Amino acid sequence: AKITLLRREWKYVESEGLYEDSYGSWKSEDTEVGTCKVTTGSEPVSCSIEVPKAGRYVIRASSKDEAGRSVYSSTSVWSWGAGDVSWLGSDGIGVEMVPDKDVYAVGDTARILVQNPFPDAEALVTVEHHTVHDVKRMRMPDRATVVEVPITGDMRPNVYVSVALVRGRIKEAPAKGGADPGKPEIRMGYVNLEVGLEDKVLDVVVKTDSPTYRPGDTVEVGVQVDDAAGEGKEAEVTVFVVDEAVLMLTGYEEPDPVGHFYRERELGVSNSDSRTDILVRQPFGTDKGEAGGGGWGESEGRSPIRQDFRTTVFFEPGLVTDATGRARASFVLPD
Repeated sequence: AKITLLRREWKYVESEGLYEDSYGSWKSEDTEVGTCKVTTGSEPVSCSIEVPKAGRYVIRASSKDEAGRSVYSSTSVWSWGAGDVSWLGSDGIGVEMVPDKDVYAVGDTARILVQNPFPDAEALVTVEHHTVHDVKRMRMPDRATVVEVPITGDMRPNVYVSVALVRGRIKEAPAKGGADPGKPEIRMGYVNLEVGLEDKVLDVVVKTDSPTYRPGDTVEVGVQVDDAAGEGKEAEVTVFVVDEAVLMLTGYEEPDPVGHFYRERELGVSNSDSRTDILVRQPFGTDKGEAGGGGWGESEGRSPIRQDFRTTVFFEPGLVTDATGRARASFVLPD
């Protein structure tokens, strides 16, 4: 397979319209800057191509299948550093920002490429979620500048980074009015950074003292709670035992408390009311202890007729594990 590195640049092209007018559009131009060859196998293989300077690049792989047909695949990468870069222009004030990862862990440093349209600009960088977390001012002398943001635990599950670019006047205004390309300008961009929750997820294992039981038997339940490092964790556990047939009828799905309490946050640097986020009680079946079945009673001189058909067999909302993450509970099975 042949691997080709292409440098992508954008040019603004003016064209004539049908009625002696003109219009402009941005068009991309790809220039080959390096190649290498690899022979694929059962495991991934790689080769190296030097990136000459800052900008946007396309990595393209080409090969042929067993029938001689050409196959292609490509992906985009960005490089930062000094030097002139031609980015895709915009008629608005937006600036594209590219993070170096899809998901960050606490302790990482996010590196965000700012596609600066100005050759030299002053920048106000803010980290935001429900409020302004951090703010700093910096100079961006290059068109491909990287902003570094340390990722901390209070940024979970996501945080927004904003960059406001300001360029002063670079050319005197024309004396007769008209277009003023040298006037002061401002650009602004946002990027949403996802912060992983792996270290917040507990591993919960439930075991019983037997694989099968009969009505009226006592079930001993053991619970083990471990943290992300595999160490036992003291935790508060809710244990509930519900008739599976009822759950199937109600379309029950296991709850995801991590996804609920750590769902993606919208940008909140504005007025908001937290009452819209209050947790709503979720129905998990019928009320605990409710009798199901028909009140047949017992017949004289015969064996007792089964009449305990509770659908919610056991519910313990506050079972607390010990320092090793272990806890036990027991309950009697209904009929």
